[in-house]
Amino acid sequence: MLQWVFFYAPWPSVLINNCMRLKYTTVGKKQKGQGGKGRCCDPNTWVTGPDLERREKYYAYLKHKAQANFRGELYLLTWEDWEYMWPAEVWRRRGRRIGDLCLTQLEWGSGWSMDNVTICTRREHFKLKKANNARRQQAV
Repeated sequence: MLQWVFFYAPWPSVLINNCMRLKYTTVGKKQKGQGGKGRCCDPNTWVTGPDLERREKYYAYLKHKAQANFRGELYLLTWEDWEYMWPAEVWRRRGRRIGDLCLTQLEWGSGWSMDNVTICTRREHFKLKKANNARRQQAV
């Protein structure tokens, strides 16, 4: 016998332009002036302003930067560089499927800078990574 179990996430499910779900950020339930405990959600005080898609990009940038720092990689990209590389139409094509877009290094081990990164499909990313690994093994 099958039993269906439903659960509700504590965060609201928000769609941007009816096609993109928020991945990195959530919209707070508490608004300014409601009182009580907790921090109020005031979009006017966000670094990115009240635009949810821009805020999503900003948090993706922060996560990317933190991961690079954790791995000990040189990270020279700024928020302005990130925003320039990911215009809205390109940003919406990001994902985990093989044909989706991702940001990758051209020369692995040289750090994350504007002259060493490119946006490509994940299939191209894996080809670049394989070629760089083969070059490294030949050098050893």
